This record gives sequence, C-alpha cells and structure tokens, in this order.
Amino acid sequence: MARVDTENEYVLYVSRDFTGTSPRCANWSVRRAEVLSCNRLARISWEQGRLPKLAARDKLDVLHAPGYLAPLRCRAPVVLTVYDLFALTQPALSRPANALHYRVALPRSIRRAARVIVPSYFVYEEVRTRLRVPADRMTVIPLGVEGVFQPVCDRELLLTVRRKHQLPERFLLFVGNLEPKKNLPRLLQAFARASQAVRGEITLVLAGKPAWGRQNLPALVEELGLRDHVRFLRYVPSPDLPALYTLAEAFVFPSLCEGFGLPALEAMACGTPVVASGTTALGEVVGDAAERVDPESVDSIAQGVLNVLRLPDRRAELVTRGLRRAADFTWDRTAKETIGVYRHAAREAR
Repeated sequence: MARVDTENEYVLYVSRDFTGTSPRCANWSVRRAEVLSCNRLARISWEQGRLPKLAARDKLDVLHAPGYLAPLRCRAPVVLTVYDLFALTQPALSRPANALHYRVALPRSIRRAARVIVPSYFVYEEVRTRLRVPADRMTVIPLGVEGVFQPVCDRELLLTVRRKHQLPERFLLFVGNLEPKKNLPRLLQAFARASQAVRGEITLVLAGKPAWGRQNLPALVEELGLRDHVRFLRYVPSPDLPALYTLAEAFVFPSLCEGFGLPALEAMACGTPVVASGTTALGEVVGDAAERVDPESVDSIAQGVLNVLRLPDRRAELVTRGLRRAADFTWDRTAKETIGVYRHAAREAR
C-alpha cells in the first residue's frame, strides 16, 4: 500500500505486542493499542469500544477492518475484508471458538460494512447467497505473491537450506498449518499409494505448525508404514521458503476448503509444479496451471501426484503455466484495487 500511494494519509492500528514491519513513510502513522493480540476478549472489547473512538479522534474518512470482523458502531464508513465463510458453512473445519464467535459477529459485521472485499469469486458467491449481501457492495480483490517467490538458482543457497532442514534428495512438499481443513490424513494415504509406484526413494515433507484439531498424524504415518518417508518440519522461516519450494519435486495442497490458497501460487512462482484441489476457491485460483484433484478422493490425489512425477511433458507444462499464472497476482495490484474501494466508500459517505 505504501509503495503505490504517497498521497492519502494512513493510520495503522496495531496490538501492543505487534512485531511486524510498518511503513516508514511520511503519510503513514502507527498507533499501538493497549491490548495483546493473544487476548481474544480484550481484543474484541477494544475493537468494538475503543477503535470507533480512535477513528473519530483521528478523523478517518474510511476505516478498513482487514480480518473478518469490524466495529458495529463507527462514524466512518467501514471497509471489511472477509476471506471465507467456513466458520458458518463448515464449522467442523474451523476452530470451535471461531465458529461460535463468527456465527454471531461475522454476519453483523458484513451487514454493517459499507463495502466488503473478498479474495475470490467463490467467497463472493457464498457471501452474496448465504448472507444476501447486494453484489454492488462487494468487490473481488485477489491476494498477491511476494516478489521474493521466484525460482532460486543460487546453488549455495539451495544447499544451505537443504542442509539446514535436513531435506532428502527428492521430496514432495506441503506448506501450511496442520489443521483439519488441509486434508492431511488423505494426503498421507495418497502418498502411501503413490510412493509404491514411483521409482526411487521419495519423501513427503510437511512444513507447518500444528494448529488445532485432534489429528494424530504421526500415528497415521506409523500405521501406513511411512516412518522413513514423511518429515515434519514444523515452522519454516519465510526467507527459506523460496528455496524450499524450488527444491521440491512438486507442491501438494489438497485442501478441503480454501478462501484463496496463496501457498499454491507461491510454489508456482518458484517454478514448482502444483497438485491442488479443484474445489472451492483453490480451483479458481490455480486455474489450469495445476494438476487438479478431488480432495475427498485418495485415489484422485494419488493419481495427481503420479501424473506430475511420472509424466515429464505434463510436469514441464505445469511449470510453464504456473509461472505465468503466479505472475498475474501481485500485491501492487491488490493495493491499487483496495485503494479504489476506499475512494468509493468515502465518496458514498459524503
């Protein structure tokens, strides 16, 4: 946002324990709140009670709430970003606390907002049909891929990342939180089938932190006889991700549901062929640049993996298409389109 707009003034409200980077520009100010991000009740109270007062004090023309929920009483017009409705449509695949809270607060936030931003047409249709939000109040703005995600050609860097994470010579890669919607039990079962048909050793690397849900993945690994063929990396630092994607034989992302699916695009940007669900927003995002599979079918996931590993022409085609597809998604584009929504909301409020 700071890179594409030097004219409008911005106020960024962050939690007391915020450790991210903030724009250092003359037209940006940062206000640190008195609440901790980990304290849900305090955060909700601050959002509904204190934030509207701060917005009035700072004389905001527009308030952007970028994470599902927004103040219900605010003088400034509110722009709300909603990434999905899975807490409402598939509560079993959401954190119980989120499902309970969002069931009440999310529809009210959406109806209160002057404008609603969603990252995909899949989410657009869900919000429009389930919550009956007029189409002219919503805008689809896709997320972007950071410029650091590109094929890594530096052999020393690749070797450093391989040694640091003790990566095998050949591996399939998953990146994301280890949670129910990521469909990891079926991925493990599909890998067990596919690996039997692949010449040579290959490993499945799962890079991500356990999030929530009782998924005993290590026990399933043992049951499937995959102890020596599955690696859990837990959290991988962001600077290592481009090399990690580049080193992988393929990226596998058979999620049951996604509002967007950014890791698939990151892998494509690094020149890695992608096997991904063809359902919900993920199918929309990857288009014809991925080997699309049915996430509820172990056979379909296994066959998708085999197509990428055993068919050189298909693999090369996916690499080319993936690089082209990922190039369409930039944060500059996201920022410019978001600013357009701000201007529209401000004009309507006058």
